[in-house]
Amino acid sequence: MIKSIEAPEEDDDPPRMLVLMCENDAYPALDVAGLNRVHYNPSVRVIPLRCLGSLNIVWIADALKILGNLSGVAAIVGIVLLLADRLRDPVKRVVRTYFDWFFIWTLAGVIATGAFIQFLRLVQSAPWMSVWYFVHLVLIFALSVSAPYTEFAHVAYRTAAMAASGRK
Repeated sequence: MIKSIEAPEEDDDPPRMLVLMCENDAYPALDVAGLNRVHYNPSVRVIPLRCLGSLNIVWIADALKILGNLSGVAAIVGIVLLLADRLRDPVKRVVRTYFDWFFIWTLAGVIATGAFIQFLRLVQSAPWMSVWYFVHLVLIFALSVSAPYTEFAHVAYRTAAMAASGRK
């Protein structure tokens, strides 16, 4: 019965709601509501759980940490490929400005210090972790201050230009 509910259109962007329901209590009540043809918002997505007591917030936090670690690995691979491409080609090495190089190396520093902080957290080295966390935050600040002067600023400029052109 629940699988027959229509999904919202992609061009409509209603707020989506994820509902975690106990399969012993709430889920049968939702099934009875469906049998009685009670309608509810199609942007609601229901996930049945064994019991809501079995949902642990640590699982969600661990999933976010895993996603963050995978993103960090992807960022490290991306920055290494970018630097290898730029250092291999003499034209790309000379054409770029100081701010572009500063942004790339600062981004590499943010990624490296973030990965190193994660390692220090795993080995529980609190004194060193605070020192490297400070370095990490300084690099993030430098990254955010230098971003408008690099080609990375095109991310914001082009997005704004495309948004403005779509409203005409």
